[in-house]
Formats: sequence, C-alpha cells, structure tokens
Amino acid sequence: MYGAAQAAGSRSSRSAAAGSDVRSHITGEATTTAARTPTAAVEKVVDIEAAWLTTVARSGERESEFVARLLPAAQQASAGYDHLTATGPETSAQSSDPAKLRDDKFAYGLEVVLDGLALRLPK
Repeated sequence: MYGAAQAAGSRSSRSAAAGSDVRSHITGEATTTAARTPTAAVEKVVDIEAAWLTTVARSGERESEFVARLLPAAQQASAGYDHLTATGPETSAQSSDPAKLRDDKFAYGLEVVLDGLALRLPK
C-alpha cells in the first residue's frame, strides 16, 4: 500500500514540477531553488496525503477504523526496532483522531518551513 502511494506521489510530483516549470517559463518568473524547495516539500506532503485519503475512502471505513485495523500489523512489523516503537503521538490516544494528528503535523511542518525561510531573509 505504501509503495503504491509513493508511486502515485512520484508521478504527481513530476507532473506538478513540470507544470511549475512551464508556468515559470511562460510568465517569465525567475524562481530560485530556495523558493522551489518549500513548494516541492508541500507538494510531496499533499500527494502522500491524497494517496492515503484515497486508500482510506476505498476501504469503505472511517479513517479511525482503518487506522485501528492496521495498527496491530504496524506494531508487529516494528517490534524489535526501538526507534520505530518509541512512544509518541502516533501511539497515544491522539492516534484515535487521525485528522487531528495530520493537522498537528502539518502545522508543525509549516512552522519549520517558515522559520527556515525567516532565517534566510536579509537583516
């Protein structure tokens, strides 16, 4: 399942990147690598999230039910790998609300990107 999501994300990312390059060429925008990096990161996250939500929708289950069904297999697969089984938000009560967890991770990621961009601004 994850491999299919990655493959779908890769195709979408390449399409989005090509579209972005065409737009830049047509409009004459000079987009720097620094400006493209956050955009590419956001596009990747969006692609992965879209693939995940599509998979959940196709299952016919609510997202929380889908996660609850998959969690035992994920825990079994990660047994013996301490860095994968560490207690965190994904293994706590917060995982009972996958949408909130996803929103929290997005907010954190956005803060990190914006903080990084702020450091690059001229003083």
